[in-house]
Amino acid sequence: MKVRHIMNASTICLFFAVFVAISWLRTKLPWLANLPGDLTIPVGKAHMVIPLATCLIASVIATIILLLVGRKP
Repeated sequence: MKVRHIMNASTICLFFAVFVAISWLRTKLPWLANLPGDLTIPVGKAHMVIPLATCLIASVIATIILLLVGRKP
């Protein structure tokens, strides 16, 4: 059985581009990390955000993109 590797250079670049886009959008769209399911923990005068729902949505979008890009005609 042949194992198909999907982690090539273009895939890594795509993941990096999605991460940068989400980071950039988070500054432009403040509600992005305030979705239901995202955790905000106060730490002193600051707060720590654990974006569970945002990561889930980004994962679904990245999976759909990779499925569409990875299809062979």
